[in-house]
Amino acid sequence: MCTKLCSLTRCGVIAGCLLFLVDLILDWAFYIVILKTTQEGINKADSLKRAILVFAIVGILILMLIFLASIAKFLVNREGTLFYEKAADILIILSAVGTWIEDLPQILLALIVAFKAKDPFTFIQYAKAWFAICKSVLLITVLVVRMRPCCEDKPGKWKRMVFISEIIGHAAVIIVSLFLLVQLYSDKLS
Repeated sequence: MCTKLCSLTRCGVIAGCLLFLVDLILDWAFYIVILKTTQEGINKADSLKRAILVFAIVGILILMLIFLASIAKFLVNREGTLFYEKAADILIILSAVGTWIEDLPQILLALIVAFKAKDPFTFIQYAKAWFAICKSVLLITVLVVRMRPCCEDKPGKWKRMVFISEIIGHAAVIIVSLFLLVQLYSDKLS
């Protein structure tokens, strides 16, 4: 049973890292598209370009920390040890921080670009919006499933608050992504 659970945990961590990696690739692709544009409203918006760059760099830092915590967790690989539990706690916190400090601002910036642009940067913005929605729905599902068993004891109460915070963050990402899609589709129709 423990081997099966450890195997599922490994798959979950690897899948989470892959989600963050794809998100990071989309963020950098978006930055490159914005950087190379010749559209009047966007090409002179240096503060917007800097903001997109800053959040892409923040995404790299968060991804590196997640990779390091994941590697540390698997090197110990003994559930119940203090170091294993601390690495797991760090992953929980980094995921929530990534949602609020990287995912939500990036999708808000994509929405700002959609409002400022005369011609939408369709493919990359559609990809960002749809990926953000799919990733958030998937992570909300995982968080709801993980929240109950790990938070039944008193020491796990802080995890419940982090999970709830992250669920709210992902709900906000979904809402902003839907606004982005509506804006992109309305630009396409007009």
